[in-house]
Amino acid sequence: MSQQKITKAMLQEYYSDYFDVTPLINIIGLSTFRRREFGFDLGNTFTRNLSFGTPRKLVDYMGNQGVFQAYVGAVYSESPSKQQSIQRLQWESRELVFDIDLDEFDLVRRCDCKGEKTFCEECWTLAQDAMIFLDATMREDFGFEDLVWIFSGRRGVHCWICDDIAKKLDQRQRSAVINYLTLIKEGEKTPHVDMLPKYAKSLKERIFTLLSRSFFLNTAEAELIKLGFKKGDSKKILKRVLTESQFNYKQFIPTYPSIDPLRLAKAIIINRYPRIDRKVTLDTRRLLKIPNSIHGKTGNVCVVINNISNFDPFDVPSIFDKVLSN
Repeated sequence: MSQQKITKAMLQEYYSDYFDVTPLINIIGLSTFRRREFGFDLGNTFTRNLSFGTPRKLVDYMGNQGVFQAYVGAVYSESPSKQQSIQRLQWESRELVFDIDLDEFDLVRRCDCKGEKTFCEECWTLAQDAMIFLDATMREDFGFEDLVWIFSGRRGVHCWICDDIAKKLDQRQRSAVINYLTLIKEGEKTPHVDMLPKYAKSLKERIFTLLSRSFFLNTAEAELIKLGFKKGDSKKILKRVLTESQFNYKQFIPTYPSIDPLRLAKAIIINRYPRIDRKVTLDTRRLLKIPNSIHGKTGNVCVVINNISNFDPFDVPSIFDKVLSN
């Protein structure tokens, strides 16, 4: 992450000359654009309850103001404004959104990264696993088809579910979705799992097919010994995981009869299962970062992730690449 200072002049140049609004329009569409709420960090103040008649007017505003952070919100019955705030308008729709931040994994990160400012190639696999797992769950268990993943520009990712039925879900329905996904109870010192998801066979199967392989690839021998494996088992397991194109957990478990399957399953969930910010999913009025906008603290572009498995967060463009290189 760059340590260079981002100036308003740089932001004005970026949004005037380099910003492409197309990814945003591809997600939210044009039919309700006028009734979308927008909000911006202007550097010394934050403003929201704004709307724009056309995408061009939005881009012009961002370029003239040199915004440090740019956000888009829900669709309302009328165009939000300072005179007609969203509290006075009827909420109509907003994409179903999931927010995954790596600092939520601090209790299980095995590298030296902690907090909101840093991550490395090792702990990025946690975010990658979470994306793959959540993407599959939304498609297979809920039938959603129109999913867009966006890198926040710093330490996390957002999943926008843009199916029409997802946009109309109220807070109670969104709560039901997030409750279905929640398995980990976060304690003050250590997370724990009360029980395996007996109510959802597909969710349970996905834990073993998608997460168990990553667990063994990223868990030190000392941790495996604590779970009952013997010294030297880790090399055999690693070889097996790397040689099997699809790691078969059900075939693996019987080869280690001394291992408690339930204890191992809970360890896999605690260490590799997605941690999702419930507040972002539940708050239907929350503002979300605009794709292709600049993260005001890192300078990185909030890019759309086209391929989850191959996405490299260390190779995303930044405002410094665009503005300072020309």
